[in-house]
Amino acid sequence: MVRRDPGEEGAIVRPSAARERFSLDIWLPEPPLDRFVARFWKTAWALDEPFVQTIVGYPAVNLVVQADRSITVTGPQHHNDERRLDGAGWAFGARFRAGGFRPFVGLSLAGLADRALPATELFGDAAAALADAVVDATDDDERLGLFVAFLAGRAPVGPTDGERLSSLLESAAEESPPVTRVGELAERFGVSARTLQRLFLEHVGMGPKWCLDRARVHAVSTRTRSEVRSWADVAHELGYADQAHLTTSFSSVFGAPPAAYTRHETDRTGPADEAPRP
Repeated sequence: MVRRDPGEEGAIVRPSAARERFSLDIWLPEPPLDRFVARFWKTAWALDEPFVQTIVGYPAVNLVVQADRSITVTGPQHHNDERRLDGAGWAFGARFRAGGFRPFVGLSLAGLADRALPATELFGDAAAALADAVVDATDDDERLGLFVAFLAGRAPVGPTDGERLSSLLESAAEESPPVTRVGELAERFGVSARTLQRLFLEHVGMGPKWCLDRARVHAVSTRTRSEVRSWADVAHELGYADQAHLTTSFSSVFGAPPAAYTRHETDRTGPADEAPRP
């Protein structure tokens, strides 16, 4: 596994404030699990006062073990999630690619959208055994190995539709400008727009239009980590009709216009809680 610093914090609202409250470590999976898993991650905190962290909704499933021995599957989320951190604790998890989780359970991901449920409902007693082993592990390398072994033993060998959809969505989002029309995405996949909609609901849990729009919002969030000369230029680069549409889209998710959000994130001297909350 490759361990890296958390350079990608796009799902965390106000990451400058978050860094003061909890740590975040990220590991990239090796083949063949990289076909299904985007990253393994761990957060840890020790707080004198409770802290509420906003996590942006995203078309991905997380399998998470916490220090209290709970193990949870969180489905793809349309809406932001408020996570309350209190006292001391940690969580260790796997975040799957957009279409990466379905091969492990064989169920439509539409039924998991906007839900969180005990992993034992999907994996039985094996999930509880994984949670116990992860909590009892002596270090993060051992925890990582336990997650890898659990998933590798259940991963399909052959290609899957979800894997193809993950790659399609990721490549479309990385283009400049990114793909914004479902019709174009369907044409690239070689199916009708209606069929693509059905496939996304089955393997991703959300429709392709929502996924494309959310990918663009995340692309905007990456720009807020440094000063931007012209948000109108960014809007053009990302395929928005104009700067006003970019601002509306970003503000609806991150709680502030991108220019104001950027000023807060690049100003390390101001108090974190002076920023407007989403």
